[in-house]
Amino acid sequence: MASFNITAPFLDVSGVLTLENGKPIKVSGKAWMSKEWGSGLMAEGQIGWDWFVFPLDGNTTVSLSQYRHKNQMPYVFGMLATDDGKVMRLDGDDMTITPRKLTIMKNGKRIPLSWHISIPEYGVDVVTKVHNPNVWLPFIVPYWEGPISVSGSHYSSGFMQLTGY
Repeated sequence: MASFNITAPFLDVSGVLTLENGKPIKVSGKAWMSKEWGSGLMAEGQIGWDWFVFPLDGNTTVSLSQYRHKNQMPYVFGMLATDDGKVMRLDGDDMTITPRKLTIMKNGKRIPLSWHISIPEYGVDVVTKVHNPNVWLPFIVPYWEGPISVSGSHYSSGFMQLTGY
């Protein structure tokens, strides 16, 4: 099982957004691009993953993942990336990612849409909150994916993806 991810968290973007009524609106701001690809969707025994990405400040972004497996502790990993290209690798001993509250979706699935994330070495102690709880995507591997707010030691907006629930 192989996986590769490329992330570019400090992009200046601009363009034109055309609304349904045909009216164009100029837009600009900051963005990040992240793309993962690999040899398969999930490893044998893997039941899902949880992924979080959010900026800590104007020059540092955090990306964290945990792969959940049957009868095993999750494999937890991540990174902090700075706008000057420095990357600090994080492993399971560096952080905790803990679900706080299960939400019952319209389809009956119970999904942890609020999480506590702590990275003590970097002073990160935050709680996530989703903007829209009803973003369930029924693809080959069904998942919840959408924007989040982060509050606590840092305040920002980010993105979360949850599979296997």
